[in-house]
Formats: sequence, structure tokens, C-alpha cells
Amino acid sequence: MSASVIARKEALVAGRDRRLRGIYIALLLAVIAALSVGVVRTNTFEMERTAAAQADRANFDAQGSINPHSAAHYSKYAFMPIPSLSGFDPGVIDYAGMAVWMEGHIQNPATFRRAEGAGDLARFVILSPAWVLQYLIPLLVVLLLFASYAGERQDGTLRQVMSYGASPSVLFIGKLRGALSALLKLLILLGGFVAIAILAFGEGAPQEDLGIRLAGLFVTYAVYLFIYAMLTIGLSALCSSRRAAAIALISVWSVVTVLAPRLGGDIAVMRTPQPDAFDTTFALNAVRGDFGTSDYADRHREEFLETYGVTDVNDAPVDFAAHRLQASEDHANPLWDDFYGGLRDGYASQENTLKVLSVLSPTSAIMALSSGLAGTDRFHHTQFVQEAEAHRRVIIRQMNEDMIYNANGQSFLYQSDASFWPQIPAYEGRLPSIGTFVSNYLVHAGILLFWAVASFLFARWAANRAARLEAVK
Repeated sequence: MSASVIARKEALVAGRDRRLRGIYIALLLAVIAALSVGVVRTNTFEMERTAAAQADRANFDAQGSINPHSAAHYSKYAFMPIPSLSGFDPGVIDYAGMAVWMEGHIQNPATFRRAEGAGDLARFVILSPAWVLQYLIPLLVVLLLFASYAGERQDGTLRQVMSYGASPSVLFIGKLRGALSALLKLLILLGGFVAIAILAFGEGAPQEDLGIRLAGLFVTYAVYLFIYAMLTIGLSALCSSRRAAAIALISVWSVVTVLAPRLGGDIAVMRTPQPDAFDTTFALNAVRGDFGTSDYADRHREEFLETYGVTDVNDAPVDFAAHRLQASEDHANPLWDDFYGGLRDGYASQENTLKVLSVLSPTSAIMALSSGLAGTDRFHHTQFVQEAEAHRRVIIRQMNEDMIYNANGQSFLYQSDASFWPQIPAYEGRLPSIGTFVSNYLVHAGILLFWAVASFLFARWAANRAARLEAVK
């Protein structure tokens, strides 16, 4: 008996199971529903972002004659472009904030977090096609394959198949081909729905490497489902009945898919606690006021007098108060870099812990890879925040310099002409390519491949063991 015959037999048996077919259709509809909601949500976010950016621009340009420092406090917003693939995997978007207020004197954290206003619905914020693929589709794999060996051992048909000349390796290859054929058809169907929904109906911010990201998601999830197929076949081969196999596999699914990632997250937070909101606000205010409380302000005055060769700041050809404002910005910028760098180091420490603990669960690895490929993880969000801060420094300097060179001693009484505000550039956020962050995902990709190889070797060993035990009966 050849492996192809065994593969066709596996497909035929699976196709006749009406209960399994019903579950298959239900999960397929769940993915489609989640994808529809995700695409609509992404389109809504992007539409609101565009409208907000236009309104922010119009309000800023319509200030009329006003002091530049007042305008710096009136400020502008930088709105994060919402990637098209957030409809598939929203990642940290709901939690990290979608806008930065670019104000003078302070680097504000991102705000407008959807999860904060979700209330009792917060538990459903993570519902997405990616979530269904990460948690529920592996359960479908278990239901599809749990009886692959255990059922035949219980019915006594495994010995009959082997009596027709099927070796343990041929039997394993046949069952493997049958399982992979079914999963590949499912994945192609789901991938087609995702690609069509994103390309045809998605109106999120364009991702220039969208094709590469979609292909990466397909390959990554194919490897993920392959892991669960191998674990299911292997555990089925170790069990002598359908009931035992089902109990064992549901237990493994619960531990590996649900408990292990949650435990990893809790351990990561215990090792590197989340920053306290009060302490963070206090530290932000300390950075903001450091220029006035340090001797830097006195040194700046002396350097100013020396630079312009005067003994009184009022005799300088530029406005001292405005010059002092920009000096305070230049003094604070590296302090902001250190402060936010420390926060990022804390999150990086948590993620490093998760990387180590991902060895316990491929779900942790797929979550990181999925949000990374979708462009919705922390690295992509940090890129937006850093670009917004760089833009803040440019426009605040531009407003300060207008006051420095044109105030003529009027300082805060000086008013810029209404024609000046349209000259302040708007934030034009562009989504980075996946190549910018690829090095951050190598460990997770390696862990996923480790699980793929280890699960395959486990399944082959368990299948050969089961076949040998049946042969000697």
C-alpha cells in the first residue's frame, strides 16, 4: 500500500465527518467575520486620522497673529498612519496610542488608546483574524487529527493496513500528506480571504512591501499549523484510544496555546515591572523643568553675552528670551532621549524574557511574528513616536527662531504674522518597511523553526513506535 493511497483514505474519512465539517465552516465564518470587522475598523481609523490631521492643520494655520511661543503650546498633533494589515492583526495599536501632541518644552507620550475607552468590551479588543488563527485553528487541527493513529489502534485497522505491506514510514508519510493537504487547503482559503479583503477593501495607510508581508504571514502561519499537526499526530500515536488522545491533546492545547503565553507574559512583567503612571508623570515634569533648576540656565546667559559681545542681554541683536527657549529645548532633548530610551529598555527586557520563554510555546513566537509582519508591533509604533519627536523638534525650533530673529526685544509680546503658520511643515508619517526591523524577529523565527523540526521528529518517532507495537501483537 502506497503513501498516496493512505493520504486519500485520510481525506475521505475526514470529509465524511459532518461534525468536523460543521466546526470547519464555523471557524471559517469566524475568520471572515473578524476580518470584516477588522478591515472596517482599520478603514474607520484611517478615515478619522485623515480628517483629524486636516482639521488640526486648518486650526493651526488659522491662528492669525500670535506669539510663536503661544503657538508652540497650542501645538500640533502627529497622527500615526494605520497600516492596512492592522485589519488582520491589530497588535499594540489599541494599547500604545495613535497620536502624539507635539508641544513645546515636553515630549508627550502617545495618546488616544482605544483600549482605554473600551470599558466592559476591553476583553474583546484582541478579537481578530490573527487571534482566531493563533488560538482556534490549532484546536481545529486537534479535532481533525486526534484519531489519526489512536482511532485506528482502537478499531484494530492499523494492523490491517500494515498487513497490506505498508511500512511504518510509508504509513507515517501517508498520514502526514493527508494532514498537510487538508491544512494547506484551509490556509490557502483563509489567505485568499485575507489578501482579497486587504487589497480590495482595505483603505488603511499603504504599506509598500504589502506583498512581502502577506507572503511572510502565509509562510509563518503555515509553519505554525504544521507544528500543531505534528504534535497532534505524535500524541495520537502514543494513545491507544480516541478518548485518551482527545483528552491528552485538549490538555496540551490548553497548556501550550493558552496558559504558557500568559504565564510568559506574567513572568516578564514580574522580572521587569511596568513603570508606575505617577512616577512616570513625575519624571516627565522633572525633565521638563531641568533647564531652570540646573546651573545650565546661568551658563547659557554667560555664553549668550559672550557670543554676541554684549554686557546686557537687551543689547544683543537677537531676542534673549526666545534664545533661552530654544536653549532649554536643546538642553532637554538628550534628557528626553535618555528617559524614553529607559522606558524602551524596560519593554525590551520584557520581550527578551518572552523570547526565552517562547521555547515553551510556539504561540508566543507566532504572536510576535504576526504583529511584526502586520506592522502593528512595538517596533513599528516606536518608529512612529521617534519620527513624531524628530518633527516636533523641527517645528518648535522653527517657531523659536522666528521669535529669536524677528522679536526685536519684544519677546513674548511679539506676534508672528498669520502667513507664517502655513510655513510650518505638517507631519507626514510613512510606514517603515519590514526590512527595518527584520533582525528583531530572527529569534522568534528560529524558535518557530525549532518547534517545527522538534515536533516533526517527535511525530515520526511516535508513529514508528505505534506501528511497531501493532506489528508484534
